[in-house]
Amino acid sequence: LSPYLSAGGLRFVLRGCASIFVAIAVSAPAQAAPLPHVVRAHLTPADLQYFEQQCRLISRLHELGIPADPSQADFFLATDFGLQQLPDDYDAMQRMAGFFSGATGSRPRVVIFPPGKISILRAVETGGPRRNATRDITFRQAGGVALMGCNTQLNVAGDFAFPLDLVHMGYGHSFRKQVIPFDFMGGAAIALSGFNISGNINASPGRGEQRSGNGAIVETTSYGVFARGVFGLTLVDLNIHHFATDGLRIDAGKGAASKNLLILRTSSHNNARQGLTIGTVSKVHVKDSAFSGNGITDGAYLGHSPMAGIDIEPDQGGRASDILIENCDMKNNAGSALLAAHRQTTRNVVLRNSTISNSSGGRYLIIMSVPDGEITGNTIDAAAGSIFPFWHETDGAVPASDVSTLFKDNTVLNAGRGLTVDLKVDDAKQMMPAIDIVNNRFVESPGGGDKLPYLVGNAVSTFSGNTVTYAAARRPGDVVGYVYATTIAGNVFDASAVTARPLRVALKSGVDSSPRL
Repeated sequence: LSPYLSAGGLRFVLRGCASIFVAIAVSAPAQAAPLPHVVRAHLTPADLQYFEQQCRLISRLHELGIPADPSQADFFLATDFGLQQLPDDYDAMQRMAGFFSGATGSRPRVVIFPPGKISILRAVETGGPRRNATRDITFRQAGGVALMGCNTQLNVAGDFAFPLDLVHMGYGHSFRKQVIPFDFMGGAAIALSGFNISGNINASPGRGEQRSGNGAIVETTSYGVFARGVFGLTLVDLNIHHFATDGLRIDAGKGAASKNLLILRTSSHNNARQGLTIGTVSKVHVKDSAFSGNGITDGAYLGHSPMAGIDIEPDQGGRASDILIENCDMKNNAGSALLAAHRQTTRNVVLRNSTISNSSGGRYLIIMSVPDGEITGNTIDAAAGSIFPFWHETDGAVPASDVSTLFKDNTVLNAGRGLTVDLKVDDAKQMMPAIDIVNNRFVESPGGGDKLPYLVGNAVSTFSGNTVTYAAARRPGDVVGYVYATTIAGNVFDASAVTARPLRVALKSGVDSSPRL
């Protein structure tokens, strides 16, 4: 018996002990020994009030649409499943996942994790002589479950090397990977809230190299949160960082796309590959969140390309659609801030009212090249990089004319081109995309000097109502920008801060007209 202090007095919770654990066959799915008692919901309204004072539990439940009332929902403690905040709580987490896997009910079920630290201090060995029984913490086909942390720290082991075990087609593979602490496979109406999840890859002596060179180790399935084929997933108030691949990955599972996702007040940063990877998914709303510093692990483990804040990239045969990203920060990723480059598999992506910056010097800060793409109301510090509202693809399955990007009401600070459209010959044969660039403000830094903007190839439909301010040192007569568009109207090109004048902007309006300076 172990004491647990709540607002209702001193409560005793029976916990499992290590001596009752049973051996697990290597070939079997991961599972922990059952507890010597039946787990039942038991928390009282007084208990919930205690956690409201500790971590706004009731307020967060209301936000999730879950009644904070034991007469309408079932409430458990993580300690009911044997979690003791020991050096390694792997078995307790597996026991919990097994309890909720395949189970649905008429009432929501809520698990409350107390304040403090939880640890998973082991690695998965997927093959070879080191193969072991350790597996990801997988909730299979769970329904109506909310896992509620109370400012809970969850540490996943990452302080180990990733040995080179296999070389295939010039790329190295390691059989070692991190445990995924929250792996949701199928299921519906799942919520995760209130955790600081650290993958600790900054402590690894190994190297997760980029995809170059014989034997370079490619990324493993090492994520903080992985959801596949989930219908209705809410992620709120999470801090996910320092994983060997992605902080968050959302994708299909067994042929079923994930659908109806909300990511709110969540930060996913300093992961080796992405902050968030969106695969075969529809109806995603990402709000008030941050995806920064990805590809930068603060240690010896190097990043995996593309090292982006958010990458929208469905697997072969999959589709991604109806994705809204608003009021988010995407700063200082080693690669791009946002990638939506696959017009044949992705559509209806909106980036709105967000702050984006680029300190890595990467060229491709944002790529938005999909049907019904939109970049509106953002503040973007592109540094020497650029924004691409159209991206050339050699795959002609979806013609370039299907791409439509609205770039409107943005402020772009930059030392390079800022905004780039360069239509290739292959794309021109497939007809023109519809790119509208309206009411934006482009401000060149004194350290710039490239062409601002660089819009060539007749790919832009409209360039109107924009203000472009030049500040870099130039020579009289220099061409400082190219704007080729069907319609050019009401723009201001301001060179008042440049002493060497006149400067020239190449304008070409109408598909067949010649450029004029």
